[in-house]
Amino acid sequence: MARRFFYVCAGMLMLALSYHLGANTAGAQSAQGVQFRVLDADQLYVESGGQVYYLTGQGWVAPSSLPPVPVSSIVAGHSPYVTQDGTGWWLDGYQNEWRSFHLPGGPIPAQRESWGQLKARYR
Repeated sequence: MARRFFYVCAGMLMLALSYHLGANTAGAQSAQGVQFRVLDADQLYVESGGQVYYLTGQGWVAPSSLPPVPVSSIVAGHSPYVTQDGTGWWLDGYQNEWRSFHLPGGPIPAQRESWGQLKARYR
């Protein structure tokens, strides 16, 4: 009986030790680190690696022009594009230049406030 108890304890020790040594190096596998954000699901506009692409019958194509803002600040759309600061950008087809406009109400914070922040605001 003592021998079985010893083997169970030794097995649990080995599991704990192997988890402790291997847990920090384990991670999910991806397709060579490819990450993308969907900007417009209807027209299949995505951002990947600092470049915007859309899907055509011939594959993924980069648009001919983008608004004069960093691609990382674009959160949605495809002419008009919407940026993180609540600015919209549309391409004026007559003059072939980008024009900006402000969205009504401004941007909405994506992070919810905690109960402590809410109580402090209404105190």
